[in-house]
Amino acid sequence: MQNKPHGENQSWSPDRDDRGEYRLAGRVTVQLELEASDPGFSDEAQWVTCPTRDVSASGFKVISPRSLTKGALLTTRILLEDHSEEFQLVTEVMWTEGDSQGPWRAGLRILESDDPEVEAWIRAVARVLRGEGAAD
Repeated sequence: MQNKPHGENQSWSPDRDDRGEYRLAGRVTVQLELEASDPGFSDEAQWVTCPTRDVSASGFKVISPRSLTKGALLTTRILLEDHSEEFQLVTEVMWTEGDSQGPWRAGLRILESDDPEVEAWIRAVARVLRGEGAAD
């Protein structure tokens, strides 16, 4: 399975207001896996929950209690509020900003892949934008 950035030719920056896609008016809950669990040990993965802004089918901004590294690939759980759908996708940190005290802001882009979760996420965003409910 090969991952590539969704909308690969777009340049990203924290100052850019890229409105190439419609944004969700409601918020979503996002959890980022900052440290994966080690299969040989009993250590659990370390997840952090982040508020979001400017959520679209291709990515979103997060406010993180921990700094993120530009270019990092993160396993990301996304839960649409008022919907019973959860998605686990791979995201790439496109930009970060914030001082040493935090909180930090970052732009995450959803990576396209052969994984059906990506298509399910895109369909879910389209449903929400049309004002439809969660999938049955």
